[in-house]
Amino acid sequence: MGWKSLFADNPLLIKHVRSRMRRQPLILSIASVVILCLLIVWAASAARSPDEDLGMEWLLFLQGMILFVGGTAQVAAATGQARESGNMDFHRISPQRPFALSLGFILGAPVREWILFACTLPFALVFVAQGYPRPGAYVQILAAFLSAALLYHTLGAFVGMVISKARNASGTAVAIVLLYNMFTLGEWLAAFTIGPTCMQTLKLGGATDLPTACNFYGANLPAFLIALIHQIPLAVFLCIAVNRKMCAERAALFARPTAILFQVFIGLLTLGDIWDLTIIELPRFALTLIAYTLMTAGVLLSSAVTPASGDFANVVRRANRLGRAHPAAWSDMASNRALLLALAVVTVGCVVFAARCPAIQQDPTLAVLGASLTAAGAILFYGSARQYFGFRFRENGIWYFGFCLFCIWILPLLIGILVGSNHYSDWPQGIMGISPLAGIVIAASWRESGADNVGMLSAVISSFVLALGFWILSTRAECAAAAEAIAAWKGRDRRTTAVRGNYEV
Repeated sequence: MGWKSLFADNPLLIKHVRSRMRRQPLILSIASVVILCLLIVWAASAARSPDEDLGMEWLLFLQGMILFVGGTAQVAAATGQARESGNMDFHRISPQRPFALSLGFILGAPVREWILFACTLPFALVFVAQGYPRPGAYVQILAAFLSAALLYHTLGAFVGMVISKARNASGTAVAIVLLYNMFTLGEWLAAFTIGPTCMQTLKLGGATDLPTACNFYGANLPAFLIALIHQIPLAVFLCIAVNRKMCAERAALFARPTAILFQVFIGLLTLGDIWDLTIIELPRFALTLIAYTLMTAGVLLSSAVTPASGDFANVVRRANRLGRAHPAAWSDMASNRALLLALAVVTVGCVVFAARCPAIQQDPTLAVLGASLTAAGAILFYGSARQYFGFRFRENGIWYFGFCLFCIWILPLLIGILVGSNHYSDWPQGIMGISPLAGIVIAASWRESGADNVGMLSAVISSFVLALGFWILSTRAECAAAAEAIAAWKGRDRRTTAVRGNYEV
C-alpha cells in the first residue's frame, strides 16, 4: 500500500476531515484562537521588560491546550465512539489495512486542532522576529511539539481502543496528558513532554542542568533530541498496539516478541536517563529507579498479553486439531509463562548491566542483585497470579486477583507502618519487604556491615517464594483448563455426530 492509499485514498481519514472541517464551526474556532493570540501579543508588547517576556510562554500554553488536550480528546472520543457504536467492526472487514485505519483516527480526528495550531504560528513568528526565542531555539521547540502531539494522539487512540465508553476514553486520555505534564515537569520522566526543551531553549528557571534536558548515556545532547529519542519509539509501540486492536477486538495488545522488545526499549531508555544521575540526599536512587521502572513495565506488559480463559481454550482446541499437544509458547493466546520468564530475565539483565553506569557503579553488588531479583520476582508473581485466577475462577478471577494483590502488596505496607509507629526494630522493614512496592528500595539498601539487613532478605525471599508458588499454581490451572477445553470440544463433537446420525436415520 503506497502513500496515496494511506492518505489521499484513505476513506476514514477523508471522513474525519470532512466532518471536522465544516465551515461554520471551523471559522468560529479560528476566530477564537486568533483573538486569543492577538490578546497575548498585545499584552506582551504592553508589559514588555528587558528581563522577562511571558508572551511566548502564554502562546506555547495555548498551543499545548489546542494540540495536546483538544487533539488527544478528539482522537480518544472518535476511537471510542467507533467501538461503542459498532462501526469499528465495519472498518475491520473493509479492505483497508489496519495501519491505514489507525492513521485515519490518529491524523484525521484532530485535523481541526492541527489547523488551529497552524493559525498560531504567525504570532509565534512575531516573537521570533523580536529575538525571543531565537529562530534555532524555536525550531527545536516546534520539533518537540510535533513529536509530543503525535505521541499523545497515538495515546488517545490507544486509550480509545482499550476503554469501551467513548466519554470515559476521552476523559481518561485528557487526564493522563494533563496530570503527566503537570507532575513530571523538571523530573526525569519529563522527556516525554516539551518541558525540558522549553526550559533549555527559553532559559526558564535555570533548568538547563536537568538530566533529561542535556544528558543521555553521559553525552550532552539538546533537549529536543532527547525528547525525540524517547517519544518517537514509544509512539511506534503504541501504534503497534492500536493496529493489533484494529485487526480484532480480542487481540492481545502486543505479540510476545514485541512485548519483550518493548521491555528492552524501556530498560535502555531508563539506563540512558540515569547514567550520571546522582542525588546525594537519596543514595542508590538510580538503582531503585531503574528497578521500579522495569518492574512496572513488566507488570503492565504481562497484563497486556495474558489471555482470558476462553481465548486460551480456543487456542488449545486449535492446536489439538492440528495434532499438537500444546499451543506454541509464543502464540498470542497461549499461557504467559514463557513471556514472564523473558521479562524477568530482561529485568535482571538491565539492572545488572546498569551497575556499570557511574550512578550505580559504587553501589554494593548484593544491593544490585537484591533489587533486580525482587523486581523480577514481582513480575513473575503478578503474571502467574493473574493467569491462575483467570483460569481458575474465569469471570470472577479479576476480583480474586485484586484481593490477592491487596493482601500481598498493600497489607504488608500497612502492617509495617503500624508496627514501626509503636517501636523501632527490624520487624517493620521485614514485614514491608514482602510487598515489592517497598521491597525493591529495601533490597537496594543492603549494608555491607551485615547489620539491619532483615528487610533485604525478606524482600528477596518473599519475592522468590511468591513467584514460585503462583508459578506452580498457574501451571496446574493451565493444565486443568487445557484438559477441560479438549474434553468439552470432543464431547461437543460426539453430540454433533449423534444428532447428525439420528437425523440421517
